[in-house]
Amino acid sequence: MTTTAGPPVASTATQTEAGKAVIRSFVDAWNSRDFSRFEDLMAEGAVLRIGGGVVPCDPAGTRAIAQEWTTAFPDWRFDLLALIAEGDGKVAEAWEVYDEAGMWRQLGTAPPG
Repeated sequence: MTTTAGPPVASTATQTEAGKAVIRSFVDAWNSRDFSRFEDLMAEGAVLRIGGGVVPCDPAGTRAIAQEWTTAFPDWRFDLLALIAEGDGKVAEAWEVYDEAGMWRQLGTAPPG
């Protein structure tokens, strides 16, 4: 019998749980307005896919988005309803779906443009 020694490899389940922990940390950082934590959570070159567009979400981009959105909507929070994660490390890509028409109705106005 032949064996090969090497570094231990994390199980897929362990990697998935690590990925979920990163997302939970992101949500906590946003909701607590601790945007400096994005440096440790967001990968360079990360993107957010939203409304058919792609938005840069590296640490600086994520901080800028968070500051802009929470200035416009001071009580904005994320409620994590479902979570799918692969791998571990930092966020490389995120997808967001929201009811923009519903938001404008709640604000009692029409979207710009």
